[in-house]
Amino acid sequence: MKAENTRRVLAYSAAGLVLGGLAWGGWFRTVDADPDTLLSCAAMEMTVARTAPASPEGRKLREQSLARAESFLHRAVAAANEDPKYHVVEGDLHALRGKPESALASYGSALSVDDCVPNEASMLLLRRAELLLGLDRPSEALEEARKAQSLGVSRFETKCELMAARAHLAQGRRDDALEWAARPASRGDNAGSIEAAAWLESVGEFDAAAQNYRAGLASTHHADYCLARLKVRQSDFDTALDLLNRAISHDRPGVLRLVRQDKETWRACAEIEGFRELLSPKEAAPR
Repeated sequence: MKAENTRRVLAYSAAGLVLGGLAWGGWFRTVDADPDTLLSCAAMEMTVARTAPASPEGRKLREQSLARAESFLHRAVAAANEDPKYHVVEGDLHALRGKPESALASYGSALSVDDCVPNEASMLLLRRAELLLGLDRPSEALEEARKAQSLGVSRFETKCELMAARAHLAQGRRDDALEWAARPASRGDNAGSIEAAAWLESVGEFDAAAQNYRAGLASTHHADYCLARLKVRQSDFDTALDLLNRAISHDRPGVLRLVRQDKETWRACAEIEGFRELLSPKEAAPR
């Protein structure tokens, strides 16, 4: 080794020892992040936990992420205890931990803070409604949905209506549920109509779902695809294939991507020759 390089190594090593000694002696100290940053870190860790795969490694990752989220939350608590954001993150963590009653309490605490604005209050009321439905308390969920709707935050209007529809259906009031689910279409809210249609389809209300798809998507190829998928679930395969053919003629790659995405539904058509012909030669029928 050249003398110059030897001197560099010795100099860097000496500097490292000095810095290490200063740190050990308490000369360097870390400064904790501000509460907002800590809460953001906790929220990011919870996002990782939510998206962790359902495998042994995924479960381990989920627990590690939740533990880190809890640590960030505890570090933020002293300075942020009266900030509604703290209670929101705390509630989200309780919900992910499978503690709905604790989550309800945390969201309730956030709602009671004076700084909780209507936009945030609407979100919290809907989260509470979701938890209450999961606890088989639909009448309370309906009340939270109505409170959220009364705040008049337009971006949550459809979510309030669908939450009310779900709560009515959970209480066996089908007609009321359908009436609430039809409200986005009656307002001319195309995106809301599609969201309502997807929910109606998921609970087996196919006719109402078809009406909402038509209201929300008019005559686009996406509407044709959604209606085709709906017809498969109703075992009306001829109509489904006609609609699928029309959708594919407008956007073949996009529609075939949707078919792959919904392969569980389209499996019912896998042995139908007309369906197989509609797929690209490079595309195999869903199995």
